[in-house]
Amino acid sequence: MSDSDVGGDQAAAVAQARQTIAALDAQAYRHDVPLAGADPAAFVRWRRWGQGAPVVLIHGGHGSWQHWIKNIEALAQDRSVWVPDMPGYGDSSPAAANPQEELAYCRAIVAGLLQTMDAVLPHGSVDVVGFSFGGLVAGLLTAQCPRVRSLALLGPSGHAGPRQQIKDLVRWRGLQGQALADAMRNNLAATMLHQPEAIDAMAVQVHTHSSLQARYRSRTVSRTGVLVDALSTLAQPMLFVWGEHDVTAIPAVAAAALVQGQAQRRAHVWPNVGHWVQYEAAEPINQQLRKWLSQPA
Repeated sequence: MSDSDVGGDQAAAVAQARQTIAALDAQAYRHDVPLAGADPAAFVRWRRWGQGAPVVLIHGGHGSWQHWIKNIEALAQDRSVWVPDMPGYGDSSPAAANPQEELAYCRAIVAGLLQTMDAVLPHGSVDVVGFSFGGLVAGLLTAQCPRVRSLALLGPSGHAGPRQQIKDLVRWRGLQGQALADAMRNNLAATMLHQPEAIDAMAVQVHTHSSLQARYRSRTVSRTGVLVDALSTLAQPMLFVWGEHDVTAIPAVAAAALVQGQAQRRAHVWPNVGHWVQYEAAEPINQQLRKWLSQPA
């Protein structure tokens, strides 16, 4: 195969990925909910797919609703799937807090999600699924929202345990074109995905789009024990899921901090996948989440 053929294949894969993302976005009902704060024009964008009992999906740091690109349609077979862009991410406005003050901004994100969730889902119970930094946010939200029925956290941060990252990240701000794509591929391999074949055109598109729109870095607060503290008094059923090669945690250590001694909590580690477990192992994760969400309270 010639270099031109390779380039053509890559371009076709990128075009297909963009088309898939745009098609799923076009199927969503959008709800732009005013966000309380200093800016009267600020809002949080919620997207909804499907019908039925609500489940809220909260994306990770440097993320957006697209972190759930491989999961929304499967979950929407049974449920109404609500996916916000957190304040300061994706299409949503920043929170009314200084992003340099990480914990204060994190709490402002939680407050913004609670306020706007009450607007789009004013009544009844809700299940919440959070990924990475979104798992930390989901835990803080649940601690303030008694109507959360169950919680599923995928590779959550805030456990204060050791990491197992080996590969270094590279700087991508200011890059364009192929240089930007190469940087994103490197960083996906360093932090998000374990199998090289999982770093496909879709993953690069999602990671690039979401990173370019992120206006808050959660690195410091993510490495604290704030999630452990938030969950310490909660009695809701909880599912914790990690990939075997999740670089943000040693799953057994994180599970000991978050699950051990709690009869209503379950932990599962999927083999041969990394941190972005719902992307790299989409089919089994979708089955697992659908089964978890179908359980009675």
